[in-house]
Amino acid sequence: MKRLYLLLFIPFLFYGCGQPNSNPVGVVITPPLQWTAVGDDGIIGTATSYEFRMSTDSVALLNSFATATLIPNPPIPKVSGTAETWSPTVTVELGTTYFFAVVVIDDAGNRSLVSNIARRTFPDNVAPSPVSDLR
Repeated sequence: MKRLYLLLFIPFLFYGCGQPNSNPVGVVITPPLQWTAVGDDGIIGTATSYEFRMSTDSVALLNSFATATLIPNPPIPKVSGTAETWSPTVTVELGTTYFFAVVVIDDAGNRSLVSNIARRTFPDNVAPSPVSDLR
């Protein structure tokens, strides 16, 4: 079986991260993910697809990748060596740490090992609503 490796990075500062709604539970954001494309055969060519997943448990993400939350609509892979960026739409709970990883799939259906695990905590910076009926 061929082994494909991919490094996944989440920038420390999230450019255009999207504004969270007023509820810290179930907030929809678009964090940019960055990585370098790998090939169809190791580092040669172009892979067929990506499968991105996220979890609040890094060990489960690595050891049970298929059970983690699937992030839909990944981009089409670019030629090996190309820098890639994608801002998926995900729902998170503010103040919780999430881990992201990706598996690369080639035209024969071969799957890479799980990428490195990228970690990000989305701060709960949503202020409470003001009191409007103080008497």
